[in-house]
Amino acid sequence: MKNSPSCPTPIKQSIDLTTSTIDRRSFHFRNTVIAVVVVAAASFVAALILRSWRPLTALFLLPSIVGYFIMTDTLLVGKWRKTVINHWGTGAIELNAYIQTIAMMKSIPKATIEGMFQLLPQKSGSIPKEKEGLRRALAETDHAIMTVHTIRTLLTLSVYGALPIVIGVSLLMHSFIPLCGIALPVITLIITLSLEWNRWRRWRRIMTTRIAGNEIDREAFIDAIPHLAWGPNDEKLKSQMLHSLGSS
Repeated sequence: MKNSPSCPTPIKQSIDLTTSTIDRRSFHFRNTVIAVVVVAAASFVAALILRSWRPLTALFLLPSIVGYFIMTDTLLVGKWRKTVINHWGTGAIELNAYIQTIAMMKSIPKATIEGMFQLLPQKSGSIPKEKEGLRRALAETDHAIMTVHTIRTLLTLSVYGALPIVIGVSLLMHSFIPLCGIALPVITLIITLSLEWNRWRRWRRIMTTRIAGNEIDREAFIDAIPHLAWGPNDEKLKSQMLHSLGSS
């Protein structure tokens, strides 16, 4: 049955999501630049008028403002990445055709879209639709990788955003008590490691069950995993994951 106008095809949904994601990223970037300029200018002007250093403590808010933008941007790109790869995993779209279609759209900033394309498993795009089980497994593996990256990013930004505020409050209060917040990095590290461990444990349980049930071919799966969109610091994590599946 043909898709009705009210029910767009997965490829059209992916393209529309791509353009809307880029628009929203641009919107948040502009607002962040405006916020940084306003806060910086207002703090300097207030310091000059009041002849006091206290208004300058507002500058400690800048890392939080920038961090909020990065958080929002990370979540936006993550939602786009998950949707596109899920469509590919179910065989609804072909990555190569999708990328070529987007690349021909002159209205999309080339540098922005190329950066987003690097987050897609382009080398896995040639896996045929017939191997839907393998595609689904790779899509879920990519989602696990993305989830770990998102956890790391959000918690790291929380630390870098909170610490300057802690220092600013300490200066305003003339007290060392707020500096107890410096312990936040240790707490954040513990939370990060715990969340990552739980995420990978769940992934391993699901994949080993599917392999045992012959839903996916273990060798083909292991061969395809290195071609996913890993981060530059993920070599150890990738090795551990492959080893958990029995890779030599």
